[in-house]
Amino acid sequence: MKNIFCNLKIPFLSIIFVSTILFFPLLCLSATEDNHPFWTEKSSFIEGNILYAVGVASNVKTVETGRESAFAKAKAEIMNYAQIANLDGAGIIIETQMTYEEKNKDGTYNIYRLIKTDLDKLLSAQKDLQNTSQKKMEEMIKIIEINKAITDGFINKRGEIEDLTKKGGQILSELEKIKKSVSEKGAEFDALYSRLQKEVESRNIVISKIEEKKKILDRQNESLEQLHKQIIERILNKEIKVKKYITKGMTEEDVESLIGKPDSVGPYYGNQKTWHYGRATVYFTNEIVTDLSLPNVLMNP
Repeated sequence: MKNIFCNLKIPFLSIIFVSTILFFPLLCLSATEDNHPFWTEKSSFIEGNILYAVGVASNVKTVETGRESAFAKAKAEIMNYAQIANLDGAGIIIETQMTYEEKNKDGTYNIYRLIKTDLDKLLSAQKDLQNTSQKKMEEMIKIIEINKAITDGFINKRGEIEDLTKKGGQILSELEKIKKSVSEKGAEFDALYSRLQKEVESRNIVISKIEEKKKILDRQNESLEQLHKQIIERILNKEIKVKKYITKGMTEEDVESLIGKPDSVGPYYGNQKTWHYGRATVYFTNEIVTDLSLPNVLMNP
């Protein structure tokens, strides 16, 4: 049987438990040999404003080594996602959400580590990096223009130097070396500019994908709010019917024909029982209505 360790390395465990139930339904469940937590099959995903990444260390000799390796791989997923090489330098905080550990038959371990970071801060750092890259790119363009102007100036002056002196061969040779150096530098700057431009385009694609995922989450939230509203209306409708139609002396069949089956039944005390419709309660004795309990909003309209 494989061992499962789900470590939540976050202070104030009670607060984290509540937030996990409300906003991120990841359950640290016991897994059989063929049942892993769903997040072990992913590399990264987004929930709300949190980016999650998964690192996997397979066939490691010790659990501690596997945890360190899995954390490093999960961190690399976030670095690749945001195109930020130095997350610590950018002020990005990474926390471990949970780990899943299993022991292989040969005595080695497979370690899965789920880490998370604030997506808004990650995007802000990414934007700052883009702005810095843009400024450097503009500076490089200016340098290229200056170098090209210098090169053109040397070319124009070369003829004049040859006419002025026959001994200018050595000077001309030096100028040619400078020209070559400037041309090489210009080519390097051109290549760097092209690479920076591609990186900017790649990051724009990532931002576009994030915005699409946010729209999907917004639509899901709207659906949940609508469902919640429908449930509340259904409960309130049953409570209103209980107040309007149910009176003492009715039978269980009378109540069920008017309101429908109760949401829940019980407790029983001998020949007494209770039916619950939302917050309204109908009390029976020998299957005859003897009392009603209604919420305050219905008792005092």
